[in-house]
Amino acid sequence: MEIKLAMSEREARALATWLDEGGSLDGDLAEVVAHQIVAQLPKPRIPEPGLYSVVRDGNGWDWVRAGIVHSTSCEWLCCETGDFGNWPDIDSPTLIREGI
Repeated sequence: MEIKLAMSEREARALATWLDEGGSLDGDLAEVVAHQIVAQLPKPRIPEPGLYSVVRDGNGWDWVRAGIVHSTSCEWLCCETGDFGNWPDIDSPTLIREGI
């Protein structure tokens, strides 16, 4: 069974919490529904790390905060492609190593 959300993220999180804490559905069903709702919610974005930090994007590519400003604000360097990018454009970053 798959559930498609037709509510705001805040409402979905509240519903998932309510179900996970034993809402009025059968216990096993409530847990399954709560986990499906949470799985469909966007993951919270990490704050932008400091200089020389390394993050991995949703594609598995590593980016380093180079300290080199390629254009007006592109200071993230993709280790696999050599492209520069902005922090908001890095998809689903996870911290690999904190810089300075």
